[in-house]
Amino acid sequence: MMTVERLQEPQALRLAMGELNASELRIAQAAVRFAHFHLTRAVTQLLAHKVVGSSGDRTTLLSREEAGAQHRARLLGNETWLTESQVDELLSRTRRRRSGEQLRIGRKLAGVPIGDVYLYPIVQFDMAAGDVLSVMEELLAVIPPDTGEWATINWLFEGRRSLDGKCPADFLSSAPTLSVKAAREDFMPSEADW
Repeated sequence: MMTVERLQEPQALRLAMGELNASELRIAQAAVRFAHFHLTRAVTQLLAHKVVGSSGDRTTLLSREEAGAQHRARLLGNETWLTESQVDELLSRTRRRRSGEQLRIGRKLAGVPIGDVYLYPIVQFDMAAGDVLSVMEELLAVIPPDTGEWATINWLFEGRRSLDGKCPADFLSSAPTLSVKAAREDFMPSEADW
């Protein structure tokens, strides 16, 4: 049976004690590489004086880079994720021959790269059926194709006023039309909104 991996505080303690399994360790290592990469890039930009403006602007850039890395790290820690191999294992239960990568490229599944590993939020899967929730294709069709992978994930897990402060991911299984409606409101505003 496939296990679902989630990096949480208890796992951080297990990591410190060397008790993580291989999949948990890969996710933890990828999260650390990701945060290190973005912080290093921000510091490099500052040192190379690529940022134009006062020193206050430079501090703002570092703060944004730092905040972005922290936000992504929180998402990785607060949500349950599947690796691409776990997605492929899950999808192999159905008779359809598809991979997580094919579905992601075809905009039927949302995932994000962490180093050389792709991670997929578990909320977009029907684990019992071994398939992707059908709403994902409709939802991702509304989100413009030039929207970055992390931007898509951020949108999915960000609270929306139209959803009473809850995020679209909260409704993927229970009320998928609410998630699609929120996407339409955010990405396809009506002329009245202009």
